[in-house]
Amino acid sequence: MEASFIVGVHRTILLDERRTGITFYRADSNWLRYIVTGFLIGLIFVGLAALCIIPLEIGVFISLPRDVLDQVMRMPPRPDMLSALSAGILDHGHTGLFAALAVLGLVFFAIALFIGARLSLAFPAAALGQSKSIGLSWHLARGRAWRLCAICLLSAWLPLMLASLLQIPIDYLALYVAPPRLIIIAESWGALAHAFCVVSWAAGLSLSYQILSGNIRRSA
Repeated sequence: MEASFIVGVHRTILLDERRTGITFYRADSNWLRYIVTGFLIGLIFVGLAALCIIPLEIGVFISLPRDVLDQVMRMPPRPDMLSALSAGILDHGHTGLFAALAVLGLVFFAIALFIGARLSLAFPAAALGQSKSIGLSWHLARGRAWRLCAICLLSAWLPLMLASLLQIPIDYLALYVAPPRLIIIAESWGALAHAFCVVSWAAGLSLSYQILSGNIRRSA
């Protein structure tokens, strides 16, 4: 359902396509192409996430003595697990080796951001019916990856953080102060905030795609 909504947002901005009510949602070839594109990019990010995490995992297993590692691994999952691992490495481990592997993980994370930005325009391209949307995005984003990354940050993550901050007092009132009906308001606010972030992110990518594809056509 969300993918269908995002396709509608892209097509409304880029094609000035007017649909109202339930017709705004679609299950056509453009929607299917968007789903397939998202799935392929998701597979790419699974591999990139593994590249980011594996150096840290190797650093933990190499840096900690076996008895300390066994003690930490037997701990039940809890919020301070990361603190326990950090304390064990500082007290017993090879901090230099772990720091080097952590830096390597950060390098892979920066590479993941770069690749994600280069692939981000595949979503509006797929919504418009482009058959090679990933290749087109890679071409359009050449030399502009970090600017696209900033656009994604400003259009999606920043509104999400602001909405999350506003959600905190609403949740507190719903749980501890106000009557149960405020729980419905809190849930509605969360849904509206999520929808706003989705629209903001899709609009940012649509406008970026429109500008960059227009520049490519003019230079050609």
